Amino acid sequence: MNFTIVTAVSKGYEEKLLLTVPTWKIKPQFADKPMILFTHGIPNPEKTFGSIWKDIKIIQWNMAKYDTIRELMLSSFVIGTSEYVETSHWIKIDSDTFFTNDMNIFDASDFNYDLVGNSWGYTRPLSFIQNLQEWAEFNHIPGNRIEFGQPIINPDKPDKTKYKHSRISSFICLHKSDFVREANSYLSDKKLPIPSHDTFLWYLAERLPNRTWKRKKIKHFGVVTKSKISIIRSIINSVYIKKQQ
Repeated sequence: MNFTIVTAVSKGYEEKLLLTVPTWKIKPQFADKPMILFTHGIPNPEKTFGSIWKDIKIIQWNMAKYDTIRELMLSSFVIGTSEYVETSHWIKIDSDTFFTNDMNIFDASDFNYDLVGNSWGYTRPLSFIQNLQEWAEFNHIPGNRIEFGQPIINPDKPDKTKYKHSRISSFICLHKSDFVREANSYLSDKKLPIPSHDTFLWYLAERLPNRTWKRKKIKHFGVVTKSKISIIRSIINSVYIKKQQ
């Protein structure tokens, strides 16, 4: 299957990406695919990242509409990919995600879906769902399997900000390019309605006619995601030291 690997990095996260990308090459499914890297705030990113992948396109991502760097970088996975991805599918990999074995993650059937990501059980904060509901009504997004009403939070649970439901997370996530372009076409102001690319796309895949999504236990395929660079380095070193012994 023809697809592109997409990732993003802003200033301060360079070392994470430089640590994790070598592990992406051990997956035969990924090793020969092109990569698009969105960067922001990194001087001369071609010098820093130009040699990390055989076929790489580096795009300096700058849009004045966003109040935070997080929102800016998340926008690249909808607005940026709609413009720059040329393959029928693309796979997002977060810069703090790495692999511990060479098992392929996605099988042929996964490419029949518009969105495939790791199994997840909630959206937080609840306002993300409420804001998407309001946004969808304003934009006249048609319903599909369900029409979201006001989410109900169990009053017996201590965390009343979490909306529990079946969805995906996207530390590694498969997308159909035409689906993401459709999602992008609804953004008249070229700004995500919420600061979450995966919640936005999951919501549309759930509500749009003829769009589908799937969740799977991706961590069963030797996929690890950690936020602290010391932990990333420790696990990667441990895995590859053991393989060399």
